[in-house]
Amino acid sequence: MFRTITKIIGRVLLTLIALLLLVVLLLQTEFFQNFLISKVTKQLSEDLKTEIKIKHVSFSFFNKMNLEEMLVRDQKKDTLLYAGAFKLRITDWFFLKDHIDLKYIGLENATIKTVRKDTVWNYQFIIDHFASPKPQKKKTGSKSVSLSLQKIDFDNVTLSKTDFWNGQNINLHIGALTIDARKVDFVKSIFDIRYINIDRLAFKLYDYHALKPKKDRPYYDPSTGEMYYNEGGITIHSDSIKISNSEVSLWKELKNRGVKVELDTRHLTFSKLNVTAKAFNFNKDTISARINLQGRERSGLDIKHLKADFRLTPQIMEFKHFDLKTPKSQFRDYLAFHFKDFNKDFGDFENKVGLEGHFVHSTVHTDDIAYIEPSLKSWNKNIQLTTDLKGIVYDFALKNSLIKMDEHSYISGDLAMKGFPEFDTAHMNLQHLVIQTTRAEAAPVAPIFKDIKSPNFDAMGVMLFRGNFVGTVHDFFTEGNFSTAIGSLYTKAHLTFPEKGEPRYVGSITTKQFNIGKFINSDAIGEVDFDGTFDGSSYKLSNAKSTLKGHFKSIEVNKYPYSNVDINGTIQKKYFTGTLNISDSNASVLSNIQVDFNGKAPKFNIIGDIQNVALQKLNFTKDNFVLTGLFDLDFEGNNIDDYI
Repeated sequence: MFRTITKIIGRVLLTLIALLLLVVLLLQTEFFQNFLISKVTKQLSEDLKTEIKIKHVSFSFFNKMNLEEMLVRDQKKDTLLYAGAFKLRITDWFFLKDHIDLKYIGLENATIKTVRKDTVWNYQFIIDHFASPKPQKKKTGSKSVSLSLQKIDFDNVTLSKTDFWNGQNINLHIGALTIDARKVDFVKSIFDIRYINIDRLAFKLYDYHALKPKKDRPYYDPSTGEMYYNEGGITIHSDSIKISNSEVSLWKELKNRGVKVELDTRHLTFSKLNVTAKAFNFNKDTISARINLQGRERSGLDIKHLKADFRLTPQIMEFKHFDLKTPKSQFRDYLAFHFKDFNKDFGDFENKVGLEGHFVHSTVHTDDIAYIEPSLKSWNKNIQLTTDLKGIVYDFALKNSLIKMDEHSYISGDLAMKGFPEFDTAHMNLQHLVIQTTRAEAAPVAPIFKDIKSPNFDAMGVMLFRGNFVGTVHDFFTEGNFSTAIGSLYTKAHLTFPEKGEPRYVGSITTKQFNIGKFINSDAIGEVDFDGTFDGSSYKLSNAKSTLKGHFKSIEVNKYPYSNVDINGTIQKKYFTGTLNISDSNASVLSNIQVDFNGKAPKFNIIGDIQNVALQKLNFTKDNFVLTGLFDLDFEGNNIDDYI
């Protein structure tokens, strides 16, 4: 009896084992696997009231799984997930082990689309369906299963996030991605990576008006101890990150203006982007790496390379050992951006993000600055630069500056500018200013000097100015000393250069041995020592209308240096009219005088009281004549023989 029962039990066990082996064998066949998957996806589609399907599956219970053409739609029948192929390679007999090694994850031709118009995302219904009613308590003494990862390969993967609620769209496309991990601990959130290679990445961030009721979010407060970038507390290290043949766009919708043709901080697009990052670390709330970047901005600005030791924290984006090179410019040394809240402040970069820079042995061409301020395109200047930068784009200061241009031109001093990048209207304050230039070198910067022939600024040679400057390029106050090849002068003046009409000027001037004859192209006048005031318009003598009042300590006329001359008159279209008082040892004159400088020789008309005028000593006659009396003189030229 016992033997019979034993045989029956043995046969039953053999039958069960055979059935189990049969089931295992069936589950190993792709036909049966696809049959089961079709049943599961059909049931899920009915439960979730949407379409879920997988065209083909192939997996081993021990170490691998392949899925082909997986589709998940949201409840509006729009695509939520599509994957052409998903591949997984895992530790053999993983279900019997405490440590599972994900040897390989592959994803091909995949698209993920998430959308929301309120607080609910289009994938929330899936989360709700699989959510457990209550969190299960972990059994005492049970061991947690640890996961590690070796390699990831993505090919043609697109992520689309459309967030109408917060007013932000993110589109990310990856042509190819390879991650080779040294050690990954999902429990401790530690990722130690050998390399990350990304090819043909396209990233676009677009901010616009949000549907969510506007509520001003408070600025990030670091004293709370909360992480700004790293809420999950992960730690990432990668020996190398390489991004090639890529494009990045950062756009913000603006109601008050469109997209600028020039470089626009609210509408940035970088193409042909290649980036390498060595020793990349993401620890707590700090990202650091040694970076090298090349690319081309939408405006046309070509970045040959941007090299730096990069560091990003919730308060600073820093570039140590900064080296930025374009086809015509190169900036070196240090650059940093300061902010209170990265997302909020970078949304208003020109007004909210603080700049700090130290540039040495740098060169910048105005063609490159013209990508920011197009009016500089005509300058065609190569500038050597050393300076310390502080402030924001709209309101910044340059300290300890030395700017060299061309053969003779340079500027040194301290500059504060408010209103940039609108250069024409920006307000400038330059202190301890030293400017050296020539007319020809200044002409591209100040077009007023380009075609002007009278007065003769070329005669001034190399001009050196020491003083201060306050105002805009079209309306400013200046005070300082000029040294030129034809003498020196001190001036305190208010000058305006309107877009239309003649420039205006008002102020005071003191000259020393200044050869005004060379300045106005007249042989009749030589050096002058003058102290007086002026008020007028136009720098062209043919158009000028100016009043002049002052005292000549010395003025050379007809090669004779008159002393103690007081004048009060008007110059208009190379024609002077006014009062003249001369108390010279060889001439005493109190008169009204008119002088016409339009001809080859000046024309004089003098009406007044003349006493003891020694014509020979004044170089008017060869013979010794002395005039006294009331005179109405009308003559032309440098000789009394021309008297009319």
